[in-house]
Amino acid sequence: MVAEVRDALRREDASTAASLSKRVADVTDAERKGRALAAKRRAILKTLADLGYEAREDMETAWVKDGRLVMRRAANPEMGVEVRGAEQLQFRPARFGSEASANDRSKDRDIETVWCSDFDELHKHVLGEQGELKIERLTPVGTTPVLFEVESVDEGARLLCGGLGRPEEFNSGYYVKPTVFADVKPGMTIEREEILPGHLGTRAS
Repeated sequence: MVAEVRDALRREDASTAASLSKRVADVTDAERKGRALAAKRRAILKTLADLGYEAREDMETAWVKDGRLVMRRAANPEMGVEVRGAEQLQFRPARFGSEASANDRSKDRDIETVWCSDFDELHKHVLGEQGELKIERLTPVGTTPVLFEVESVDEGARLLCGGLGRPEEFNSGYYVKPTVFADVKPGMTIEREEILPGHLGTRAS
């Protein structure tokens, strides 16, 4: 494109040169915005990890691809947060549990209260690193339903080994314990979705 601009200037074709210059400016602006968004995503993921939410190396890619991600809070495995969007971000507290506990509003309020505190810390950290994290709307606790995610273990699968948290030999990084589930039946969440990175499903014949 730069060569096209130079050629138009050499030919003194002002109209073409102006059009090409605008295209160059648009591409440059899009690249700048893309880099800024990527930096914001990395800052948010790092801060959430520092606050105790379980992060994986592939999460930024999954966020861009799916437009959302859900992170679990290691200190409270029932709790997590859903992050949606790119330029306009939405954060929604999440709760993991069995279908029988889906309507437990007391737990929802507890999780929302903890998330409010975590979000304050997230906001301060991202402002410090990126200089901007606009808040367009905050809702009081109990106004918006907590995102509820049904747990596969609570659907009847048995956890044989592994589970939440990093392996003991790792103090940092994006790792999960080698995890094995048994009694997984067709239709369970764990059978349909990759709930852990490097997920491999096998079935006895």
